[in-house]
Amino acid sequence: MIHEFKSITQKKFALTSTQNYLIDSSAHEFRKKNNRRIVIGVVLCILAIIPLIMIWTLHLLPGWSWTWTVLMITFVLLSIVSYQFTFYFLRQLAFKTIAGRRKHLPKEEKSLLVNGSVIFWIVLLLVYYLIRHYVQDPNIADNVSGLIFNLALVTYLIFTLIFFKKKAK
Repeated sequence: MIHEFKSITQKKFALTSTQNYLIDSSAHEFRKKNNRRIVIGVVLCILAIIPLIMIWTLHLLPGWSWTWTVLMITFVLLSIVSYQFTFYFLRQLAFKTIAGRRKHLPKEEKSLLVNGSVIFWIVLLLVYYLIRHYVQDPNIADNVSGLIFNLALVTYLIFTLIFFKKKAK
């Protein structure tokens, strides 16, 4: 199915100024009407995490039924968030692709990013495994492995963003 749209993604067509104007106005109208999807998604993310934080911090685990209920509610809310974000960003991506404003990574850069990501996560999981299994004190192992994992995740996201900004054409 994607093969049918290859000419669009490779920008093998020309748009008239009227068509560009229609695309731009449609994209602007979409953003104006659908920015609430982002707000709803952020609010639902916060609402989904609050019960988990309360249970974790207050140690309110009276039984399995409450735990499973909270987990189900959290996953339902997060699935709604996923839908809201996916709908919004895919539509925005479609407008950018059609208007020719979408940036692409060259094939070599894309393979470098994928291979680098795989190596990064394998090394990170190996370090995580070694800390969890060879540090004697479980509290230290939890704290150190959690800190390393969180720092690695933030570092990876920042690096990926910078990589895309510099290498995308």
